[in-house]
Amino acid sequence: ETDPTPSKGRAGYDAKNGKGNAHINPNRDRGHGRIYRVVWDKAPEAKIKSLAGASDAQLVAAMDSDNLFWRQTAQRLLVDGGKKGATSGLKSKVKAGGAGSIQALWSLNALGVLDMETHQLALLSKDPALRRNAITALDNDAVALQLFFDTAVVQDLDLIVRLAAFNKMVEFENQETVALAAQQLITAPANADDEWLSQSLRNAGAGAVKKGPSTLGEDLITNGSFEELAGNMPAGWAVRTFRGTAQHRVADMARTGKHSIEISAEKAAEYGIRIDVPVDQNAEYEISAWIKTENVAGGGRGAQIYISDHPGSPAVKGTKDWTQVKMRIQTGSAKSISINCLLGGWGTATGKAWWDDVSLRKVEYEIIASDEPEVVKGDVGRGKNIFMTHPIAACIRCHAVNGAGGPIGPALDTIATRKKEGYILQSLVDPGATIAEGFQGKISPMPPMGVLLKPQELADVMAYLMKLK
Repeated sequence: ETDPTPSKGRAGYDAKNGKGNAHINPNRDRGHGRIYRVVWDKAPEAKIKSLAGASDAQLVAAMDSDNLFWRQTAQRLLVDGGKKGATSGLKSKVKAGGAGSIQALWSLNALGVLDMETHQLALLSKDPALRRNAITALDNDAVALQLFFDTAVVQDLDLIVRLAAFNKMVEFENQETVALAAQQLITAPANADDEWLSQSLRNAGAGAVKKGPSTLGEDLITNGSFEELAGNMPAGWAVRTFRGTAQHRVADMARTGKHSIEISAEKAAEYGIRIDVPVDQNAEYEISAWIKTENVAGGGRGAQIYISDHPGSPAVKGTKDWTQVKMRIQTGSAKSISINCLLGGWGTATGKAWWDDVSLRKVEYEIIASDEPEVVKGDVGRGKNIFMTHPIAACIRCHAVNGAGGPIGPALDTIATRKKEGYILQSLVDPGATIAEGFQGKISPMPPMGVLLKPQELADVMAYLMKLK
């Protein structure tokens, strides 16, 4: 199947077709081969052979297929046929979630029967992919804005869903409300720290921010001083043996209180005790402990605090009195972490070590406004210069204006007459969301201008594009 041939009506110029009926394009890749179809010779027999003549119920049921082709075919047949009789089944499909819920959502939307209750269920779904699509399916009016904030998608724990929500904010008609919300959202450290989230919020009206002083929250380890016992173990802690043989005991000596935990190994070993602690996702924490050692040696790092999937704290070797070690970690998608009082680490060790006053505290930063200048009204001249010459985001590479430019994307002559400002801005901020007619079904090759350009530069480019009438 060939690429659609650009025409004056839909792309701004009339292209010619060449060999293989593909339109002539100077940017076409001629250095690599193409795979048109790959067939798995051991693929299970398809459960669906055809949907020709299928009833509404059969089309809805086909959305449970594990084959995306049949799910999308069922969606197309429902929408093209205007089959509103399938509304009840499609709503049930969205409510149930699962493989076909996204196709069901978009079918309801295209048929004009996506009601607020069903849309809200999709926005609150356990499936992040469905939540993300439900955000995109929102209208831009006051009703949609209310639903958007009522479902708190701007605080979604899934960062991809949250990014979709922030990108959606630039589309709403009530930009005053959106800007106020963006200014608040960017004060959350998780949003301010993330390059993509913070840029999308600035596109929606937030000002630039920077980190201020940090403070530590309350200690989240309930028995980090080992005062509460359960037999020969501190309550809440468990043994973790990596290799070799070592011993542990609750020692009647401590930095504070009455007890500490002692781990000793006469022969090389890697051994510890651990506790699992719930944490917030995408947050920063500080782990601290006091360690005392006696003749700790070997190829391993020594006595330390170890967190799974993190480098570990500074380690103590030799014979040392009580020494405090600290480390800070980012939790990412983790909902809990395992904290280990470890002898060894990246190898084995011998000797004796004691741990006391192990703590875990969340790091909270004050987010304050920076000295970055506020965005002013876009300048047409600056915008045209960016459009023509920006080293990465030069639109002229792919789009033509007045006959000059690349043929990859549609020509932009009269774009301000043909498209609304909100559509144009979304095309810059989230190119994959708005694919021009004749280019559907492709992944957009356009770079995300909301990331590549500063807020003022984005405003300047918009000012230039709105002059193309």
